[in-house]
Amino acid sequence: MNFDALRRLSTRLTLAAVAVISSVILGSCGGGGAATNTEQNGALTLLPTAASLYAGVPYTFQIAGGRPPYLLSSSEPVLLPIPARVDGHSFSVVANNPGVIDLNQQAGQVPSRSVVITVRDGFGTVISTPTTNGISVVQNLLTGYGVSFITNCQSGDACAGQDTIVRMQAVTNGALYGNRPFRFCVVRGAFSFVSPEIPSNLPETLSNCVDTVSDHSGTVTARLRVPAGTPTQTATIRVIDVGTGAYVDELFTITAATTSANLTILPNDFQFVGPRQGVCGTGTGSFLVFDGTPPYNAFSSDPNVTVTPTSSSSDPGRFTIQVSNSSVCVSNATIVVTDSASPSRRATVTVSSAEGTGAPPAMAVSPTTVSLGDICGLSVSVSAVGGSGVYSANSTHPRVTAAVSGNTITITRALHDPLPLVAYPNTGTVTITDGTTLQSVTVNGIAQICP
Repeated sequence: MNFDALRRLSTRLTLAAVAVISSVILGSCGGGGAATNTEQNGALTLLPTAASLYAGVPYTFQIAGGRPPYLLSSSEPVLLPIPARVDGHSFSVVANNPGVIDLNQQAGQVPSRSVVITVRDGFGTVISTPTTNGISVVQNLLTGYGVSFITNCQSGDACAGQDTIVRMQAVTNGALYGNRPFRFCVVRGAFSFVSPEIPSNLPETLSNCVDTVSDHSGTVTARLRVPAGTPTQTATIRVIDVGTGAYVDELFTITAATTSANLTILPNDFQFVGPRQGVCGTGTGSFLVFDGTPPYNAFSSDPNVTVTPTSSSSDPGRFTIQVSNSSVCVSNATIVVTDSASPSRRATVTVSSAEGTGAPPAMAVSPTTVSLGDICGLSVSVSAVGGSGVYSANSTHPRVTAAVSGNTITITRALHDPLPLVAYPNTGTVTITDGTTLQSVTVNGIAQICP
């Protein structure tokens, strides 16, 4: 027997068996048994283990250590829906608003609900977040809410020169949140909030922020105002839940007011008539300007007609005219009105005044007898009424004068006489007329000599 051949065969069989065993071991190690993964070999950990998650806001958790895949579960799957299986090392969640909150929460604390997250890895290791001071979901009343706009604008959410009502409903999972404070603020855009929104005896004010409270149905209301002449733009409004500080920014569109080719003025014609013959009409009147772009400007072509103010920034524009001279009648005076958009866009207002048709009362003078008390330089007065209302006076005495001011006639003895001194008459007459009727006043006690 050849023992050397047997020994060589035995050696080959042994090496083959070792090779087979080695390949099996290597195969069980995934073809690289010497390679390691520090995350798989470390302790299973979920980060964070304690956090406050606002409803509606995305959050990301990290899983370290252990061996994937990871199996997850939530103690409140409706409130905090998480994936059942994670093959990687992170996952994101978006919590819903809690309908039930934890007991024994402090006054003023933001309502929240505790949630426990449990993780099981491929080795069978199980960890959970703490039941207290762990993961909690915090109410966020602004989650998923949008504001609505109530307006008379033909397009856009708000328009120049008008008010718009802003509404939001504080309702979460069917629960109404009434009597809850909210704040509306201007972030960007040409608009202000009107306070108070509900009409009252208080004067309204404009501000960048306004505080309000939701009503019994959870509805929050505010009023915003866009100045006249504001161009089309995109604006931003911020709604803040005062209790939590959470807020949401909403975009809306402001549209410019449409303008026509011509201005419209109401009324555009004024006529004033005097109370009687010889007296021109006087008075005041106001007109409004529409269909233009403020500010509006107004100019009078007649010095006897005034217009105030000369410029109006309101929409519609507001102006007042006045005719005050009863002695001068105005014939078709023109008020020219323009706006700021185009020099060719203008309109006119016509103003006229005329004397009345009624007959004036007869002229009367009172008193008809006066005395100068024999004193040099002394004056006395009489009054004239009726007639045409326009009077003149003449004195027949050489040292007595008569001056007219309105309906008052002042009669005066001269203070000094010229040389050589002579004795003048002790009486005289002053004649007063309105152009058609004469009335005489007897003047007694005239000093005869005034050196």
